[in-house]
Amino acid sequence: MAAGFNFGDRLQLTVRHMGEVVFDQRLLFHKSFGFAEKDQPIIYNNELMRVGLAVNQGSFVEQYDLGYGLEWQVEVTH
Repeated sequence: MAAGFNFGDRLQLTVRHMGEVVFDQRLLFHKSFGFAEKDQPIIYNNELMRVGLAVNQGSFVEQYDLGYGLEWQVEVTH
């Protein structure tokens, strides 16, 4: 893929809120959140071919107490 990683890879996801790291884990990257075990987080391509974050049968935002807006930064590395 153009980004340098493929479905099935584990990617490092770091989320910062106002510069402070609030989430830092290696996650599976795959075609849909259905490839993750129940209650496990995943990085996936949504129906618009954009990167999405999910928890299989849950809520990524609620489970990890995250938000959105200009004060949030998301970094994905291989």
